[in-house]
Amino acid sequence: MGNLNDLVQLQTDWTFKGYPIRVELILGHYNFPELDDETLTDYRRAFAQLYGEVIDARPQPTKVRITSKLEEDIQKVLIEHNGNQIRADILNTLNRNIQRTLRGEPTYTTPGRHGNIMAAKILRKYGGTLKLSNINQDEYYIQTLIEIPIPKTSTLPSF
Repeated sequence: MGNLNDLVQLQTDWTFKGYPIRVELILGHYNFPELDDETLTDYRRAFAQLYGEVIDARPQPTKVRITSKLEEDIQKVLIEHNGNQIRADILNTLNRNIQRTLRGEPTYTTPGRHGNIMAAKILRKYGGTLKLSNINQDEYYIQTLIEIPIPKTSTLPSF
C-alpha cells in the first residue's frame, strides 16, 4: 500500500532517469490517503503513459515540473514542461478525444502510442479527469491536469 504522492515520486524517478530532463517535484506536505495495490498499479500505468508523452514530445523538453496537491477531496496533479506548445486545432481534437474516452466512448482506431488516451481510460475507472493546456508560466508551456477523487473508502488524516 502507498499513496498517490509516493507513486508520483517513484514513477518520476524511474521514468526520467537517464534523460536530459530536469525534474522539479512539488508534493503536498500533508498525508495523503493510502490506496490499495490495484489502484496504485492502475495509477502507475496511467502516470507512465503521461510521463511517456513528455519524453516523446519533440523537441524533447528540458524541464518538467510535477505538482501534487489535495483540494476538497480531489487530488490534483499538474505535469508541466517546456516543450513546444500544441497547435490549437490539434489541442482541441486531443482534449475532445480525451473527454470522449472519459465518457467511455471509443476514440482511436489507428495504431500509435496515444498515451493520453490510455491514461484517460485508466482514470475513468476511478472518476478521474485529464486535460491538456497550452500555458506560458515560468518557462513552462504545456500543462496536463489530472484530477482524481479520493476514494470513498479512504480516510483523510485529521489535522
